[in-house]
Amino acid sequence: MESINQQIMKLSSQEYGISESKIALLNTLAQKVNKEQHNVEKKKVVVSSLSEKMQLTRSFLEAAEAGRTRAYANLNLVNELTQEIKNLEKSADEVYHEMETTTTKSLAFAHELKNTTGKLICAAELLNKMANLIIRKKALNPLISDELINLTGQAGNNANNAVASMLAAMKTAVTAISGHQSSLTAATSVKAQIKSLQLTAGKNKNDMSLQQLYQQAYNNANLACEQTAIAAGKATLELNAASIKLNKAQTGLTSFQAAFTAAAQAVQLNQQA
Repeated sequence: MESINQQIMKLSSQEYGISESKIALLNTLAQKVNKEQHNVEKKKVVVSSLSEKMQLTRSFLEAAEAGRTRAYANLNLVNELTQEIKNLEKSADEVYHEMETTTTKSLAFAHELKNTTGKLICAAELLNKMANLIIRKKALNPLISDELINLTGQAGNNANNAVASMLAAMKTAVTAISGHQSSLTAATSVKAQIKSLQLTAGKNKNDMSLQQLYQQAYNNANLACEQTAIAAGKATLELNAASIKLNKAQTGLTSFQAAFTAAAQAVQLNQQA
């Protein structure tokens, strides 16, 4: 396809030349066409560059959105973990206090058994002494009834049996207290371990909790996503504006090309006439 300048040279070199005014008109139109072509090419470069920029910002936005989604999921997990640790610590505290109360009550009961046992031992000793005294008196005084001796002896036996029962009860109570104490020690250890777990899961060298760290990570990811979305939106607007300018320039180029073609055809018709 002949260029505009080639068409002008061809028309000028024909046997019946054309006037200088018409040549000037064609040259003017040719300059406008060339200028508009150059303008269109520049705008195409701009549109191409902005299109690449928009695609790049969109890929950044997709990556930022994926990062925000991951950060949000991690934040939810650490929130759940923190709550579970708090619930576990609360349960351990409740168990500890329950065991502590039970141990305290068992100790109080054991002390009551001890006091009662002491009184029973004293009573048994008195009854035994009384029974022995009555037996010795019986040897000196036959008028002392055998029934009194039997009752005194039976009372002594009952007291001794009661002492034995109380001692057995005390042994059971002490065994129970020992078990409670072991459970209390275990509960204390569990509480300490849970506390340690909470510190491990909730603190770092900057004295920020794990929950705070993940919240900060999510906030940063969300901010990055918002900023990238703004950049992507701006790139889209820039591309749209550049595309409009390119379309306008292409329309102008088409118009100048049509004007030049019409002028060239008119010159040819005049030459033929």
